[in-house]
Amino acid sequence: DLHSFPTRRSSDLVGAGFFNMLICLKGGRVSMMAAAELRNGSGFNSMMTTTQMKQMDERLPYGRYLSLNGTYNIRDLGGIPAADGRKIAPGRLLRGDHLNWIDAEDAQKLGGIVHHVVDLRRPSETARQPDVIIPRVFYHRVPILPDERSKPAGQKQREPGMLLVEQVQAMNLDVVRFQAARYRQAALNDGVMAQIRQVLAIILENKTGAVLWHCTAGKDRTGMIAAVVLLALGVEMSVVLADYLASNAVLAERIKSIVDFSRQATDDPQMLAQIALLCQVQQVYFETAVAAVSEAYGSVDAYLTKALGLDEAARIRLRRHYLVD
Repeated sequence: DLHSFPTRRSSDLVGAGFFNMLICLKGGRVSMMAAAELRNGSGFNSMMTTTQMKQMDERLPYGRYLSLNGTYNIRDLGGIPAADGRKIAPGRLLRGDHLNWIDAEDAQKLGGIVHHVVDLRRPSETARQPDVIIPRVFYHRVPILPDERSKPAGQKQREPGMLLVEQVQAMNLDVVRFQAARYRQAALNDGVMAQIRQVLAIILENKTGAVLWHCTAGKDRTGMIAAVVLLALGVEMSVVLADYLASNAVLAERIKSIVDFSRQATDDPQMLAQIALLCQVQQVYFETAVAAVSEAYGSVDAYLTKALGLDEAARIRLRRHYLVD
């Protein structure tokens, strides 16, 4: 989600998801046949068995995985320990990936839980792959990052593996260092903070059902919002970090599929390792953002209050709405 912040031609892998990124990646058009090949080979549309669901839940340090036909990283934050010995209420705060592939069965399941959907993607992402509309659910578009500059017309189609190689090259073969710098920029960006405040306002006003916020892969932009909400609810920093890093476990098989697919473009072990890093979140990204706001505002608590408007009254309301004994 932050790979291309603010406008540089670097990877939009996170912002465009792992499988639909094959269509949406910055820097060029991609063969629709290649996109379909990787998507269909991923087992994406197979609903999990009870045993698989249990195994996925066991990967999560906290919260619960939601198995749907058209998504791969939707998690209920219910059960996470928070302030005053309480826990987050189940079925109230959901973090997720794109909703443009959900089917009727998924829509029925989410419709029984979700009251508000907050789409964090760029306007261009939303236009290309709009959410499937679920009846009686309120939709909000709150792009965390702005659209990039328009790209030249008539670009030649390229295979997704080669696009990924080019994205790593644009990061000087050091994905982690590049990404950490992007996290720092985003954490202190006035436009980003304004959008986070909009998301928080929606969450604060909700009194029934769940708020589901999502980007496309459900890990960077979505992870940023989840971290802010969890901290405001009094969740310990180590637990917030664990939730942030859990995307790596949830997406492990899909990351492996992307790396394997990339072998069509390169057999360089260093490049393949960097492509794997491109598909993950890292502890250093989280720590860099925390350090940045602590340095700028004096503490994370001051950042929540001064930059995001979460004063004591707002936090009391948030905890009243979303915490249970």
